[in-house]
Amino acid sequence: MLAGAMKALQRKGLKVPEDIGVIAISARVIPQLFYPEITYAETNGFKLGN
Repeated sequence: MLAGAMKALQRKGLKVPEDIGVIAISARVIPQLFYPEITYAETNGFKLGN
């Protein structure tokens, strides 16, 4: 979901964090791939699903 949201923001011409803030729920990998790094709440997907 984060990748899709970031792509949509790019298409709209919005810049993170200058124009809009993004916070993700993640197991840490994907948010660290973006620059600037996306703020995230770390969670275990398996436990969250249960």
